[in-house]
Amino acid sequence: MSNEVMMFALFYPEYQVTDETIEDGKIVVKMNSLKTADNCPVCGVESVTLHEDSIRTIQEAPCWNTGVWIRAKIHTFKCQNQDCPVDVFSEELSFAGQNKTYTYRLEKLLQDFRTKYGNEKAKYVLAVMGADLSDFS
Repeated sequence: MSNEVMMFALFYPEYQVTDETIEDGKIVVKMNSLKTADNCPVCGVESVTLHEDSIRTIQEAPCWNTGVWIRAKIHTFKCQNQDCPVDVFSEELSFAGQNKTYTYRLEKLLQDFRTKYGNEKAKYVLAVMGADLSDFS
């Protein structure tokens, strides 16, 4: 087991690391969700009924001057509350916001660098470290 896989196993215990590869010079870690239930974000009712699985690709903080991407296989659940306006919902990730393409860890790293060095220098340093900041404003 590589250092990257061990790191992800420690940081994300609710996911199973299934593979790691190098693609276009970036580390890609594939993970499957181990969740068997989640709460509807609208009504809060717990659901155990799977609708389907989907893949989310999310950028993690760079490691050893190399970009790191997570490909997480996550579940979509059917809401069990018939009075709820939501039919299906995707599980919430512990490490990234809804519809975000980067982890909280990468976001915090950029914020810390911006505070210390200013916006342009922070983006430059993270780009040198291997981060792709095209989705950041």
